[in-house]
Amino acid sequence: MIVSAKITGDYTPVPNALLNSTFLDPIAKIIYMFLLSKGKRWIVINSYLAKALGISINTLKRYIQQLIDSGWISRKPRRNPNNGQLLGGYDYFLHNSPQKNPEELVVDNFENDPESYEKSVNFYNAVQPDRQNLTPNIKQNKNNIEKITNINQTQITVDNYSELEINAAKQYTASQPNVKNTDAYTRSVLKNNWHLPILNELLNSERKQRYKIFDTKKGDEAYRGLVKQIKKSALINELIAQQILTPARVIVGNPRKCLAPNYLGFLYWLYLNYPDICKFNTDEPEYLYIQFFTVLNPNKVPPNE
Repeated sequence: MIVSAKITGDYTPVPNALLNSTFLDPIAKIIYMFLLSKGKRWIVINSYLAKALGISINTLKRYIQQLIDSGWISRKPRRNPNNGQLLGGYDYFLHNSPQKNPEELVVDNFENDPESYEKSVNFYNAVQPDRQNLTPNIKQNKNNIEKITNINQTQITVDNYSELEINAAKQYTASQPNVKNTDAYTRSVLKNNWHLPILNELLNSERKQRYKIFDTKKGDEAYRGLVKQIKKSALINELIAQQILTPARVIVGNPRKCLAPNYLGFLYWLYLNYPDICKFNTDEPEYLYIQFFTVLNPNKVPPNE
């Protein structure tokens, strides 16, 4: 008899139908749960995933295929959201229940919001920069990566996005003709990343103003000002990523051999967001470095992959 099943703290809800499935291998279930715990827009890198789970890449691929065959995961070729060009790799979608015929992303443009409709947690192996995930998240609530209201519904709201992203999405919506429900359409814009060109324009002026701040040296007055700026600015993390992840500065297979001041900036970002990683895990910084490269360079192959 189970006396207590209450869980508090950092957790992820998992569908009982998956746990009780007699078709799925236990390894497939573990892969699904691991991916689900990462949440929307987590970048899938097979080598990292296999290492984290202690299995070979071939084993990983075999059981991901089992999840696809059983309808718990679907995927489609990754494309440039602006022109539809194939970029290589896949976009993955985790479902809350098995899907026989997973539907493609559609535009929410209802006269009135439907009471409920199927939503799937989706994550990418690199599409476009996720600005929200490049901001400090020390106080971020890790519980319930997406709010799950019932076993077949995941509620995705504009709360998942930064104010600047929402502003860009609203501008995109306003530019489209015959939109019946602006709120629903704006959610679709955010979900499908159609707002990114406008977002880049909004970010451009501030990005240009901040590009040269890492030219200062530690100990200088300008450097001390930079430290204060990092703590206050929501865009500083994007700047760090842009500074250290240009193709000319990336050395494949050994991210630490890039220019020292830029890697120092990256480690400072880790210190702000993942202090435990900096202290105890020597492998994780390389993975996060590759994550940055993949997000900011969607048309290029990640280092060491």
